[in-house]
Amino acid sequence: LVVDMVAEGQRQLRVLRNIQEVSVTTAVPLTDDLRSRILAQVAQVHKGEVEMKELVDPDILGGYVLQLGDQMIDASVKRQIKALGRELTEHDYEPEL
Repeated sequence: LVVDMVAEGQRQLRVLRNIQEVSVTTAVPLTDDLRSRILAQVAQVHKGEVEMKELVDPDILGGYVLQLGDQMIDASVKRQIKALGRELTEHDYEPEL
């Protein structure tokens, strides 16, 4: 209960100060250069301060998953492989000989 109250207080403080939290998941830790580029891109969209939460999940294989408010951009290799698998199973694939 106390943890939830603290989290809600932090959320409200971010709203008051126009701070947007962005979550970035990558397969490996971000480099300083990539971190700066992501923050700059998000700041252009948000027009305010940005706090970035970095997560490392080797299961996404590569690329990134970015969560900004209720928007998500999934540019992970895992998603691309799943999409390709769906496409191959939904369509008859005949190799050319």
